Amino acid sequence: MEKRLKAFISYLEAERNASPHTVKAYERDIRDFICFGQEKGKDLESVDRDLLRSYLGGLKKLSRPTISRKLSSLRSFYRFLVREGIVTHNSPELISLPRRERRLPHFLSSSDIERLLDAPPSCSLQGIRDRAILELLYSAGLRVSELCGLDVLNVDLSGREMRIWGKGQKERIAIMGERAAHALSAYLEKARPEFCKGAVLPSLFLSSRGRRISARSIELMVQRYGSKLGFKVHPHMLRHSFATHLLDGGADLRVVQELLGHESLSSTQIYTHVSPARARKVYLATHPRAK
Repeated sequence: MEKRLKAFISYLEAERNASPHTVKAYERDIRDFICFGQEKGKDLESVDRDLLRSYLGGLKKLSRPTISRKLSSLRSFYRFLVREGIVTHNSPELISLPRRERRLPHFLSSSDIERLLDAPPSCSLQGIRDRAILELLYSAGLRVSELCGLDVLNVDLSGREMRIWGKGQKERIAIMGERAAHALSAYLEKARPEFCKGAVLPSLFLSSRGRRISARSIELMVQRYGSKLGFKVHPHMLRHSFATHLLDGGADLRVVQELLGHESLSSTQIYTHVSPARARKVYLATHPRAK
């Protein structure tokens, strides 16, 4: 059993190019299911619809997205086992995925974004770094993991571009605005050399100890500045705000899809539902009987 799971993990990493986060989640999901099956006296080959329904029934307290991910993990695992000739059919495909709740993303208004981006003090090295991080998260719509993974060589300041590796190590070019480029330039000139402590390091954003900054550090930093301003915010809200403000400004949906690095347009379409003000403005400007 352990040998087959390790082979699947290697397949995810080498052939599927899955992120470390995805690999850990899949491994955890599959181990949980294997333990459940062993308690019921079932092995991988004898899994049936009844066992799967019983397993999913025990997960009913979890959210629908979590249950969907666990079933997707099992489907991928069994698809691999079928390919390798270990089992004859993909048993988890006998069970349909629960309907996912469609949650509208939370975003900040333009005025709150301005306040947040101006919050870091320009008189400290940490403040200079934090301002550059906030500007890039919003200006380029980056995921936190993408920003943490940036190296100095990935950035073209003169062209205001960055080479990003997103989910599944999919590569794209992200664009930064003039203010973000200015903030990043200030960080590279004033703060980063101090954080490097004389060492030659590839990472773009560093902690005060000279290590690649972590996603958790950025999350806490964003929350801290938001709390001082009187509102709750997390890093992904800057990405949501990036997409929403682009669409409010009249950007084409497929352009926003490309900038976000979404594989499917359906992932981007959720942002078309979050701005009633934009819908009203377009209606009043274009409908012949709106006035």
